[in-house]
Amino acid sequence: MLSRMMCDALHATDSGDGVIFLTDLPGEAPYRVASLMSHKHPQCEVISGISVTLLEQMLPAREFMSSSAFRDQIVALGGPDVTSLWHQQQKNPPLCSVTRFV
Repeated sequence: MLSRMMCDALHATDSGDGVIFLTDLPGEAPYRVASLMSHKHPQCEVISGISVTLLEQMLPAREFMSSSAFRDQIVALGGPDVTSLWHQQQKNPPLCSVTRFV
């Protein structure tokens, strides 16, 4: 149910500039669902650790910033508790093993 609602919201709000999912806690259901959706939608950002104060400070800037610029700015302003899926993936890149068959 949650994933259907979030998918509907993503498609209803994406005007081509991308969609940013803001969540309070990493690892909880909304964060996990948004993270899975972001793999299919390259303009989708997932940010966790958001407080109401930080949201009030950053929301007016969204109109003038790209999704990735907004992501970087809100993570920089938010302190150690604010992170994004993209930043987490940069810290922990997926393991790739290359096997060579002769």
